Amino acid sequence: MNDATETPAMSLHTSHLPDLPGRSRFVLFTLLLVLCCNFASSRVGWGWPTAAAITAVEAGLYVTYCWRRRDRFMARILMFSPAAGWTELLADRWLVDVTGTLVYPPGGPFVWRSPLYMPFAWTIVTTQLGYFGWWLCRRFGLVTASMLIGLFGAINIPLYEQWANGAG
Repeated sequence: MNDATETPAMSLHTSHLPDLPGRSRFVLFTLLLVLCCNFASSRVGWGWPTAAAITAVEAGLYVTYCWRRRDRFMARILMFSPAAGWTELLADRWLVDVTGTLVYPPGGPFVWRSPLYMPFAWTIVTTQLGYFGWWLCRRFGLVTASMLIGLFGAINIPLYEQWANGAG
């Protein structure tokens, strides 16, 4: 069965989808690239322009990959991920206005209480987590994969937050 004939119930079970050659390497490459770029950005302190540029490059890489490889599965993950990115705006507003535990430096374009690049950055993060969650699920089952991807997110995402603090 190919993914063009999937029904909604079948879309939850993806073991029939092939792990295209190079897909895992591509997602790992983009993960390492964004980690290295965010670390470097935290050292130079150029602020929101570097975060926006890193996000734009990563998004461009994913769109180009999906288009050139005709990878409908990765495209689906990429198309779903903005839901998390834009939902994150609610959390930011609460952290900025209610708890006062999140402070963004002034400057740059904002949407609500978040920098404009933020929903797009979360789109990249959730695309990476979504893909690796799927990959782990195929190998270890849903429960183990959920625990592993949760642990990975618990390590990965705070790194971004820490480096953003130094980026300005």
